[in-house]
Amino acid sequence: MSSYPEDAQASHQLLVAGFIGGFGLAALVLILQNAKPFEKQEWFISAHDYFVLLVVILAVMIAASVFSSTVEIDIAGGVHHWSSAYGEMGQNLLILAFICVCVSMPLLILPFTRVGAGVVAVAEVLMLVAVALADRSAKQ
Repeated sequence: MSSYPEDAQASHQLLVAGFIGGFGLAALVLILQNAKPFEKQEWFISAHDYFVLLVVILAVMIAASVFSSTVEIDIAGGVHHWSSAYGEMGQNLLILAFICVCVSMPLLILPFTRVGAGVVAVAEVLMLVAVALADRSAKQ
């Protein structure tokens, strides 16, 4: 549990959820306006399936960040607490939105450069491992 008061923690997470939602919405609008670069055959999936997968991931990211924001507004307002099932759902939705960001970044870059997408994917994995190790050592 954080040392922040619940309303401050909710305010910080609300900011993060807003950023993730804004990123997802901007990316979704851009790829829907110009779908041509994303309609390429990549690996073992067809061009259409690749495009649909990318759109679905971005849509889930937007929805998860919006619903997480509504939970965080209630927590910041004192209606609910982080320890309630409602608060935990909000945190889980924010984690889902973050996972969607991590998955969508290499997929957004892939049609333009495979090497760049690979570098981003490897960098994300390394950063996640570093954060997990730092969190583990902080708890000990």
